[in-house]
Amino acid sequence: MQDNPHQISPRSLDLDEQIVDGRRIIANVPYLLPKDLGEVNRLDFQHYMLRYAMRGNHLAPLQQPQSILDVACGTGRWAQEMAAEFPQAQICGLDLQIPGQDARRKVTFPANCSFVQANVMEGLPFPSSSFDYVHQRLLTVALPASAWPMLLRELVRVTKPGGWIELVEVDLEMLPAGPAMMQLYQWALQACARRGIDPTISRNLVGLLTQAGAHSCQGRVIDIPVGKWGGRLGQMNLTDMNAIAGAMRSFIAQLANISPEDYDEATARSQQEYEQMHAKVNFYAILGQRP
Repeated sequence: MQDNPHQISPRSLDLDEQIVDGRRIIANVPYLLPKDLGEVNRLDFQHYMLRYAMRGNHLAPLQQPQSILDVACGTGRWAQEMAAEFPQAQICGLDLQIPGQDARRKVTFPANCSFVQANVMEGLPFPSSSFDYVHQRLLTVALPASAWPMLLRELVRVTKPGGWIELVEVDLEMLPAGPAMMQLYQWALQACARRGIDPTISRNLVGLLTQAGAHSCQGRVIDIPVGKWGGRLGQMNLTDMNAIAGAMRSFIAQLANISPEDYDEATARSQQEYEQMHAKVNFYAILGQRP
């Protein structure tokens, strides 16, 4: 396997790591979820759920890409699987932390898969026109609304002419919603507002990606049921939503100025509402090309 042409010199990030309610968080970034082994396991599970719902790891009509970038690669699971699907391609994953560094989680990545540590809010550390395909997933609760236009321009910039940009994001509002679900959503809105985050940003990404310079942009809604009523996929999403609710508990309680007990009560009541209301979560897949 040839050397990775996108390998760059590592640089140190000043990450303020803290333990809150037994969960490891990075306090000096807007991200509303932990960065620990429990979150790694949840992200891997969520990856399998999305792969099942989307019937694959990508919607872009890829032929024989030679270079693929995974922005906010998380656990590296998507990059790992794409490296196996496209063995001729160099896969580069970028995140605040390099996947696989936790000694308790043994992961072997293919030779054509590498990682770069960087903060996307500081731009992407690659030359223009570096990648045939750029993928980014689930930064809704990680980026302030003001950062999205710059990041989308960066995604377009590092994509080769004619190459694809693909975004997969989630809308935090579950519909239809009962009283407990609506209360949880309002608290989430308050918490996000305190961090400058817009939890409905996914609804506007086709327009924002177009403004960033991509063309032929199109969006697809992937509505995933929440609850046992939705079969295997609904049960998977219920497991994921409950894990997210637990992981965001301390953030939302603090930022929305509520007690953890009130949050727990609303979370417990929401379980019945998922089944009664046949609730769904909307994921948005957005495709565009660099001119």
